[in-house]
Amino acid sequence: MCTATWRFEDEDRYEVFFNRDESRARRPATAPSLHVLNGVSYVAPTDKEQGGTWIGVNEAGVTLCLLNLYGPRIPAPDPRKTSRGIMLGSCMDVQRLSELAGRMAHSALRDVNPFLLLGLAPRAVPVCYRWDGTSVSMSELKAADMPVTSSSQATARVVKHRRQLLGRLLDGQSKPTREVLLTFHRGAAEKDRATSVCMSRPDAHTVSFSHVRVEPERGLFEYSRVIADEARFLDPIVMDLPRQRDPIPTHIRSASEL
Repeated sequence: MCTATWRFEDEDRYEVFFNRDESRARRPATAPSLHVLNGVSYVAPTDKEQGGTWIGVNEAGVTLCLLNLYGPRIPAPDPRKTSRGIMLGSCMDVQRLSELAGRMAHSALRDVNPFLLLGLAPRAVPVCYRWDGTSVSMSELKAADMPVTSSSQATARVVKHRRQLLGRLLDGQSKPTREVLLTFHRGAAEKDRATSVCMSRPDAHTVSFSHVRVEPERGLFEYSRVIADEARFLDPIVMDLPRQRDPIPTHIRSASEL
């Protein structure tokens, strides 16, 4: 129950936009913080239920994000299996997208519930790994594939609605602007809150919005908690992660400082 979009300013600069939807019974996540895995620094929020994450950016400029996979032939989540967020966190040390292939081997995923994993990096074509509980496949992503989205209810209808909405906002643009994608993720003008990108149902709602910007010298992670019933995004926390050529520790800044 999430939605992801992206845009490249040029081959060295890109952005990722991500709405996280969760059960109303789930505890709020911890805001993004600095982590280190096998000597690689990365910034990611942390899920308090399982300890994993759903999105992160590392010092190599690699961004990974995770969506649960639903569908008529997709098995229901098994709570006994390894958290998908733990799996994503274990990949946050990759230096290039090609390294994901080894992490996505069938033997490593058989105890993980179905998911979509998106990977983006400078000077690379974005990729999507799809694990349906039985087999894993990889595809290269194009702008026409946006948004990548999922829903635990009325999956086909929700996906169709969100794609049509983005199509209307793009209005023929081949390269989306930051403003268009921000408008899309806020979903403020949508009347049907159950299918909205900023969704609200009796059982689930959008809980956060992540905006990752990767530049040659740094990665910026802006994280906003969301009041979905009001389609309201709270002021963001901003984490500044220098790229590996400048291993200075991250620090938190307000958006006004950027």
